[in-house]
This record gives sequence, C-alpha cells and structure tokens, in this order.
Amino acid sequence: MKIIEKEITREIAASPSVVLWNYWDHEHLYVIHKNYTAAQIIYEDDRTAIYLLTYKLPVFTFLTSRSLNIMVQKDENTIKVYNVGIFGVPSSTTIHVDEIRKDYTKITMTYKFMLT
Repeated sequence: MKIIEKEITREIAASPSVVLWNYWDHEHLYVIHKNYTAAQIIYEDDRTAIYLLTYKLPVFTFLTSRSLNIMVQKDENTIKVYNVGIFGVPSSTTIHVDEIRKDYTKITMTYKFMLT
C-alpha cells in the first residue's frame, strides 16, 4: 500500500462559517458541480453525514460511478471526509479553515489516497 498525499491552500473572501457550510451542503454538489449527478443522504446529524455520491467518470462522462462518503466535523474549524471512490481507491480529506481577517478565510485541504 502506498499513500499519496497532496496539500492545497487557498485564501478566499468568505467567512469560515460560510466555507464550512458550503462543504457540509451535500445537496449543492449535483446542482453546482456538473460531474456529480446525485447525493443520497443515508445518515446525518450535527457532526456526521454519510451519503452516496453519484458522479460522471473523468473522460468517459457517459459512464457514472458511486462513492460512499463519510463526513465528520472534527472540531469547529476542521472537517474530515472519508471516501471509497473511483476504481475503489480509498481516500481521506482534511479540510481546515482559519479566519485571516473578517470575512476572509484560509482553507487548507489535505488529500490522502491509498493506492495498491
């Protein structure tokens, strides 16, 4: 097993609460992001969401696949997402937000893919 890790940092003009709400809004995926076609919520409470995501495959967009996503609010500034996605590759994503100044947020996304 090999773990590939990639970190991306962005700064945007939005408050941390808006950024976190956007990540938690599973239903927006298939409305805003054209490669997703459905997000079926299996379970959700104030700290956890489990949902089945349907999406078009890259390049072969006439084909769709599904992934099981588990999203956990780790603390007030951090969300963890666990996913078994395309080609059965397990991954985890950590999304951490920091307010830089009023209504301006630094987002750090750390992706880990577990490859065989």
